[in-house]
Amino acid sequence: MDSSIWDIDNCFSHPNKILSVHIKEIKYFFNELLNFYDIKVSDEIKDLIEKVIELHDIGKCRKEFQDYIRGKENTSKGNHSIWSLEEIYKNFDKLNINKQLLQLLIFLVLKHHSNLSLSFEKSRDILSKI
Repeated sequence: MDSSIWDIDNCFSHPNKILSVHIKEIKYFFNELLNFYDIKVSDEIKDLIEKVIELHDIGKCRKEFQDYIRGKENTSKGNHSIWSLEEIYKNFDKLNINKQLLQLLIFLVLKHHSNLSLSFEKSRDILSKI
């Protein structure tokens, strides 16, 4: 991930966990699962999944979330999935994302904490703008 866009080494993703560590842990488990189950995926699919891993919580680098997670008064955790989507959209040209898979990546990032089956219609409006 390009650290010149986001400072993932100084953003908390969870209490007492830096975002870059969270991303490394997920990538590690993803690769361990592939190896354990002897799953073969194309480079294109592996790249997509790694981009989802890198970007799914990138909205947590926003000041609003960092204030919340650091315990500042009168703050709200907001919606980091929407913030992640906004960051991806704003920085798309710098991210080296396959445009054919962009909508799938966006949907997965947007819904990574949501019930996928009940919300596709609402998500379609967001996806159609990309």
